[in-house]
Amino acid sequence: MFGGRRPIVLDLDNDGVEIRYGSFVFFDKDGDGDQEQTSWAAPDDGFLVLDLDADGTRGSGDGKIDQVRELAFWLWGAEGDTDLQALARAFDDNNDNILNAQDAVWSDLKIWQDLGQDGETDIGELKTLSAWGITQINLTYDDKSTYSDTTDDITVFGNRLHGLASFSRDGSALTELGNLQTDGSYLVEGGVGDMTLSYNTLGWRRTPTDIGYSIEFESGAVQHYAVLGGSDSATLDLVAGWLDGASGNNEANTLTASGHTRSVVIAGGAGNDVVFFDHADINGINAHISGGAGIDTAIYTDTTGLSFDLY
Repeated sequence: MFGGRRPIVLDLDNDGVEIRYGSFVFFDKDGDGDQEQTSWAAPDDGFLVLDLDADGTRGSGDGKIDQVRELAFWLWGAEGDTDLQALARAFDDNNDNILNAQDAVWSDLKIWQDLGQDGETDIGELKTLSAWGITQINLTYDDKSTYSDTTDDITVFGNRLHGLASFSRDGSALTELGNLQTDGSYLVEGGVGDMTLSYNTLGWRRTPTDIGYSIEFESGAVQHYAVLGGSDSATLDLVAGWLDGASGNNEANTLTASGHTRSVVIAGGAGNDVVFFDHADINGINAHISGGAGIDTAIYTDTTGLSFDLY
């Protein structure tokens, strides 16, 4: 149920490489088209990524990181490579154990700082190496250990640190970071984390339907959601429609979930909505009922005691 994928994480604020475990970040970690819940780089650090065109080829890049080969460099190397090892194998053109402007891949590499922690490349999150003032990335570990030496690997909650390398900045972005070098650059020691991040191999995908969308899980389960469009008021019975959730429009909607045997997700929208629900509808960690904007009414149709805010 749990696996691992190998990215490279850069320390962008000089406080160490930071990873978030148990986050609600989803990304297609295994390239099967499904979104998997995964450990992730903290918002003040960033992934080293290869910005590919939408068809998966190297070119000018599409400005979105949504392919596993953009994030996992071991897929460019040999089986069993760490990401740093694969970078050296596939892209260190002059074999000097350094990635810099002398290597052809340099202009294709970028830093993805997922500030929103949503696994999506939002505006301002994907920047060139030069925008961060990064001039080179060392491809050997700072402690001189080899890629194959796993005796000093550190594993926490399934996330493994294979080793730490360094990168250099020219000081144009944040000159107080790192150690000043003779060429005027700043060396960020231990700033390159060669990682394996754990993820849940049972992912999901969102598929459009005639009335909204469905969420299809790799376990075989399917959930169905309705999205009301247009400007007409609508009454929607989630039980009769075999729906797991619904989103209203800008008009007054009546959304009924009473009698459902499992938790639901309801968002009323901007109109003056009426929501009918019972205890089973909110008895789950994923349950969510929101009236949205407007003057909304919640009608509870059960006898079990409840304290509830409709917001």
